[in-house]
This record gives sequence, C-alpha cells and structure tokens, in this order.
Amino acid sequence: MGYSFPTFIHFSKSLEQHIYQELKAEYEKLSAVEDAEIAYFFNSCEELISFDECEPNNLVVFADCVNVQQQQIIKDYFFRGRHTNICCVHLTVLYES
Repeated sequence: MGYSFPTFIHFSKSLEQHIYQELKAEYEKLSAVEDAEIAYFFNSCEELISFDECEPNNLVVFADCVNVQQQQIIKDYFFRGRHTNICCVHLTVLYES
C-alpha cells in the first residue's frame, strides 16, 4: 500500500474549491483500485462522522474550521483521538494587516 492510514476523512466548509475537488477525484481513483471506500469528504458538522463512529488509525483533516459553530465534534477528535490512533490535522490561514 502507498499510504499508512486505512481511511482519510476531510472536513471543510469549502469543499467546492478546486484543490479539494482534485483531492476527492484522486481518492475516488484510489478507492476503485483498493475496491473499498478509503476517503470521506464532509462540509457540515451534521454530516461528519462522530468520533464514536470513527474507526481507529485514521487520518482526519479539518480545514478552515475556526469559525464553525459546532466545535465540540472537532474537539472530540483532537482530545480523544490520540487514544485510538486517530491522527488529526487542523489547517488554518493567518491573515495579517
């Protein structure tokens, strides 16, 4: 296998961006090769897999979620994820004037 996480979970409020569409297309190709769903993309907290439903040993990326109102589900991944080997990444942008 070319990756070390069995599943990739990506959460962003802006999945319509070109870069995320390309990423999703590449994971769809990989899913076809593996004959298994290996990536999930979510753009609302209501759709996101809850921490309790998430399998261990996954990579979860939160992009541009600083202003998301439902922070508890994101906090659950970060605070509880390390105990089940769920690797979390939080991507943000710093604007300076």
